[in-house]
Amino acid sequence: MTNIKRIKFFIKGLNSIFNLKLRKKSFQYYSDQYWNDLPQIQNYINQSTTDNPDVTWIEDILTRFKEYLPFENVLIVGCGNGWLERQLYDLGIGKNFNAFDISDSHLKLAKKLVENRSINYFKDDINNLKNLTLKNYDAIFNVGVLHHVFRLSKTIWELNKTLKKNGLMFNFEYVGPSYNQYSNEHVKIIKQINNSLPSRFKTIIPVRPKLINFKNGDPSEAVNADLLLSTISRFFDTVYERKINGGIAYPILWNNTDEFKKTDLDAQKITDFLITKDKEFTRDGKIPSLFLYSVVMPKSYSMIPNNEFLPL
Repeated sequence: MTNIKRIKFFIKGLNSIFNLKLRKKSFQYYSDQYWNDLPQIQNYINQSTTDNPDVTWIEDILTRFKEYLPFENVLIVGCGNGWLERQLYDLGIGKNFNAFDISDSHLKLAKKLVENRSINYFKDDINNLKNLTLKNYDAIFNVGVLHHVFRLSKTIWELNKTLKKNGLMFNFEYVGPSYNQYSNEHVKIIKQINNSLPSRFKTIIPVRPKLINFKNGDPSEAVNADLLLSTISRFFDTVYERKINGGIAYPILWNNTDEFKKTDLDAQKITDFLITKDKEFTRDGKIPSLFLYSVVMPKSYSMIPNNEFLPL
């Protein structure tokens, strides 16, 4: 090999390593900073879901759905580290819990933290459910899991079948555009508001992520989010529903909460400003609500549209 060829081969190798590092970096779209890390935002979410800034949607179940309590058998979909079922159990909302996740590490941690609570864990895949029993549950809880589903109709039909006749499914979900691909007009509004903020509060992250980065980071993230509401409505009747908005505050605060977490007056004022704009633009129909809290009850087979295509 000549010296020139060696140099070209070396440069090509460096470029491959450099490009691989760039690709890996671009895949890591999500982080550990979210809008509801801020107390003011959590109060805003509480007000949107329960009409009380000091009461969470979980705590609200104790009064709004007290005639159903305690649920005898409860299913948690995509349980993660088990925080939800532990809280529900400790509040007396349910007696016996079954919870599943696809992650072995999550299940291991959840089992470690269960203590003496009546919670059973098992492994299952929300995209290919295999371990659910017909008409077995009085309640199902879904917190940000269904927007990861590729075959929505199949999964939601399975959840319909595992609930008892008058059972309830609680959903706290992202229901915005799939893959967070906001419309051009929506992006324009977000940018205008972001540009009006003092420099320390501006987000420097693209408010509409590049589609390739989003899919590379997690192909299931918000894959069918824009179909979630209509698909749930096909299989369930709505008992209670509240928009949580987020069309302005969420994209600006995502991975951008450090300055907002400071206790100075400016941080509090800018957070309040974002909440106000979030309400105004959603109310006026200029942007969609990105998040929704709903409680639904399963429809009977005969009431489901196009039921002839559903496996019994």
